Amino acid sequence: MFFLLNLGSLLFGLASWIIPLVLLVSNKFTTSRSIKAIFASLASVIIALMMQILYTKHLIDIEDWSALMDTKRSLVLVSSVLSAVAIVLNSILLVKSLKRSKQ
Repeated sequence: MFFLLNLGSLLFGLASWIIPLVLLVSNKFTTSRSIKAIFASLASVIIALMMQILYTKHLIDIEDWSALMDTKRSLVLVSSVLSAVAIVLNSILLVKSLKRSKQ
């Protein structure tokens, strides 16, 4: 049952990247649509990270110390990349949206 937290985290992480990419590629975005997409994307990042925190709590509860030690570095790296890429994509979307609204 707890393995679903990892799957859910992966899906929400991908969603956090796909949401702004779809709007950027389609080139059919307005300011209000962009703000909604940015909110959904950042909410997806938060949910993905929360699922990882819950999975780590589960590993602590069952005292699986070796699994924690094996995955801590990669978890920090992947979480950092997830957050950084989501922030960059959403920033690009926001800037393009604001430029378009001024025209």
